[in-house]
Amino acid sequence: MGRVALVTAGTTGLGRAITESLVRAGYGVVATSRRSVSEVERNGSREDGQPVVVRWDSAERATDQAVVDAALFYFGRLDAVVLNAGPYHRTPVSIAETSDAVFAAMLEGNLTASFRLIRTALPVLRAGLHPRVVTVGYVGAGGALGWPQRGAYAAAKAGLAALTRTLAEEERHCGVTANMVCPSDIRAHDKIRSETSPDRPVGADVARLIGFLLDPDSDHVTGQVLELAFAPGSGPAQAGIAIPVPARQRPVGSTVHPRGWATPVRVEEARLEGDEWTYRVAMDGMTAWVGERDLSEGETP
Repeated sequence: MGRVALVTAGTTGLGRAITESLVRAGYGVVATSRRSVSEVERNGSREDGQPVVVRWDSAERATDQAVVDAALFYFGRLDAVVLNAGPYHRTPVSIAETSDAVFAAMLEGNLTASFRLIRTALPVLRAGLHPRVVTVGYVGAGGALGWPQRGAYAAAKAGLAALTRTLAEEERHCGVTANMVCPSDIRAHDKIRSETSPDRPVGADVARLIGFLLDPDSDHVTGQVLELAFAPGSGPAQAGIAIPVPARQRPVGSTVHPRGWATPVRVEEARLEGDEWTYRVAMDGMTAWVGERDLSEGETP
């Protein structure tokens, strides 16, 4: 029997990329989902080369033990826990305007639920060889760096980084390693991609790093918060804050066609504003700055 990993939220998005990568590497995988019990039961039978899908809800404590028991039932062991699940408030909101409910949801889903599942899994992990815990954060979580308009989420992930490092110190004598992986923002359609991209990280990049940390030969890598991000290119990135990765810049001198303009024009200068490149163009003595969203359909960087 090969190694066995539990991946929370392992059926969609980034979790799916992690699950599929581990299955290809020969792991037995228990992937959690928040779907209804009936849907999970239809997928709860093990087939060779396929993950076992079980229901886990961060708000339901009883499901913590249930997913650990599922690993033991289907595979007879548990070697690694990958804590990928965690809610994120997509609507920007300042600390002053954050409600108690939103703040509590971020702490419960990202920090408290991870703590409970780690605590539940530890007795089983300690009994195995080369046990591993990997948590998932955001760029800057290890330094508790602020994230304007995402303060509740940032606070929860910074707490998870501290929890991960503490776990690494406390469980060294049991052979358990604990590390955090902090990817920069990966867009939805890139989360399950296995092909690498020259201009932005994809789900497979995160999966490969996690695979390295779970490897039995990685015994001496513990207590680390590893950032998976491209070189900073703006103020927020320099502060360690995860921001959307922009499309590749159009070269100065290239031709673009702004919507509503009679003819194409040449790019004279480029600058990055937030997550979008804007370009200075000129026609008939008039100069304007146009963004990617202002360009005609069908053009690509």
